[in-house]
Amino acid sequence: MRLCFALAVLVPLLAFAQDTPSIAPTASSDNAEVFRNVVIAGGKSLLLESSIDFANASAVAVTMVCTTCTSNATSLASAGLVLQARWVIPNAELVVPTETKNATSFTFYDAGNATFAVFGSQFRLMLQNRGTQGVLIQQITFFRRGGT
Repeated sequence: MRLCFALAVLVPLLAFAQDTPSIAPTASSDNAEVFRNVVIAGGKSLLLESSIDFANASAVAVTMVCTTCTSNATSLASAGLVLQARWVIPNAELVVPTETKNATSFTFYDAGNATFAVFGSQFRLMLQNRGTQGVLIQQITFFRRGGT
């Protein structure tokens, strides 16, 4: 019975993880990475994969700018954007989701930020568009904070 329940829960999650497209940064340094012109279709998710080693960092700061978000009606919050921090742990089978933040917490309609605690060495950010319209984010930047 438990195995059937576990399979019923895990199989859709694994299929979702395999079907979610991912992109790599367009620019990077030791402490920052930039992703440009990120498009997330309505009702879809996108995975941003960092190449920074966060093993000795204390936090990841994520910022985003949307130049086409010109009012509350076109804001990232109204698009239903959700950010989820995920960590790749050595020898683990699955990526570990740790924190979720909504764009509704962004102060401005055309830009926002979120800070996530570090739980591993390799960071991935899942962006989910819960709206029906696609969203274009001109720039997303990851910053490695603290540590050496």
